[in-house]
Amino acid sequence: MNSLEALIAALSSPNDYEVTAALDLLAAFGKTNLIPALILYHPSTDVVLRAFSLLSGSDRPDLDRLVERLIQHEDDRIRAAALRFSAARSEQSLLESMAKDPSPLVHTTAVVELIGRGAIAEAKGTVLLRGIVDGSSSELRRALAVSARDLPRGRYPWTLVELAFRNEDGLDAEVARSMAAAPELDYVPTLVRLLGDRDCREDARTAIIGLGEPALDSLDDAMGDLGLPRAVRRHLPRTISRFAGTRAAEVLERHIATEPDELVASQIVRGLGRLRAADPTLAVDRRMLLERSRAALQRAVTLLFWRVTSHAFTGTEVTGRSAVAEVLGALLSDKESMALESVFRILKVLDPSEEFEILFAGLRSTDARRRENGRELLSHVVPEPLRGGILAMLGDGPPTARLSAARRFHDPEGCERFERVAERLVATHEPTRAVAMAELGALHADCLRRMLLDSSDALRGVASYRIAELGLDELVPELRTQPAGGQGALAELSERAVDLFEQQAMESGRVG
Repeated sequence: MNSLEALIAALSSPNDYEVTAALDLLAAFGKTNLIPALILYHPSTDVVLRAFSLLSGSDRPDLDRLVERLIQHEDDRIRAAALRFSAARSEQSLLESMAKDPSPLVHTTAVVELIGRGAIAEAKGTVLLRGIVDGSSSELRRALAVSARDLPRGRYPWTLVELAFRNEDGLDAEVARSMAAAPELDYVPTLVRLLGDRDCREDARTAIIGLGEPALDSLDDAMGDLGLPRAVRRHLPRTISRFAGTRAAEVLERHIATEPDELVASQIVRGLGRLRAADPTLAVDRRMLLERSRAALQRAVTLLFWRVTSHAFTGTEVTGRSAVAEVLGALLSDKESMALESVFRILKVLDPSEEFEILFAGLRSTDARRRENGRELLSHVVPEPLRGGILAMLGDGPPTARLSAARRFHDPEGCERFERVAERLVATHEPTRAVAMAELGALHADCLRRMLLDSSDALRGVASYRIAELGLDELVPELRTQPAGGQGALAELSERAVDLFEQQAMESGRVG
């Protein structure tokens, strides 16, 4: 039995999921003509609806005879699907009678089909559609979202756009499906917004890609719009990479250097990596990408320095130990790993033929042989000084030793000062140790000040609370004027840090 015969046989399975999967695979092979007409009489409504969607536009006479009966089916979803399937060949009188059907879905489907064939004048059609969109029935809006794909192209795009802004459960997903079935350029701003919704994302991407180059121009603009929600912006690079070709690569490259959000920046690199993996001959700006990889590695060294300093301060000050301190240390470690991973992803863009993801995993392995093999391979594929910096950051030994070695690649401000302080902290002479601890506190405060200026909302939020927790009054001006942009719990964390400072000041005043 060959693969097509196996798929056709699977249509007889008692498992609805297997039947639906077989239908999808037949469609993927371009063999919908092999789907038996009797599938429309399957006992599962979901199977029948999926078959209708795949057979849409078919002119098979064996289907027409069955569909006529299904217009009278007891399930209104099947009646509406059958009506939509056969509308182009149906008598107008049938559509007019179905426009009086008690089911909102069937009624709305019939009205849309009448508008589509011009049986209802445009002005009256606008009034009818407006009544549904602005009316009190969420059922009618849902039905319109399903059937609006059959409206005349270019005449009623506002219908789906306005439905997308209704806060009704499941409505956005139906809107996205209809937009994907019949995409229009007027939909693009709405489709961009729908990328932030998991239930809508793939349909929104399908619609955007189906619109071609003009939609890519809109995505380019959206990448530069920092006012868009992060949930939307993080999915723009992947959508752009689905266009393929030089133009998509140029769009992604242009935004790498200016993107302030490290998560979005990471997605840009991933998108560019996908484009280069699909077409290694695609030209990229090698100088710019090497500079970005150096910048990412420098950031990793800086984050390691902040983490080492914070850990040293927490270990020497009883008052410095707290849950917030632990969270800050873990966050700095996570950000450091992200920055290092970004270095390797950029290198993968530069040379898609090398397995940099395997190399990165090997250098981080707990197996000594894998680490050594990774270091050997790195020496052949990565140029200096980047190679030295990577080897230092992913070398053996504790964080302090790695930081000391990494300083040859990048020396964060305050790092030399920290090493001098660390030497004095182990002194047995108590006055010397006391001075070193005070200097470490000042150095730690300076690191926290720099964290407040970091591009990461999460790091700014946790650093803000740590500053308030320690009562670092000298950092209050920076705390009050730190960059905006955090959302949800992270924004609240920064606000609560200021509140905590004010509470401490009031309590201090009362005690005094």
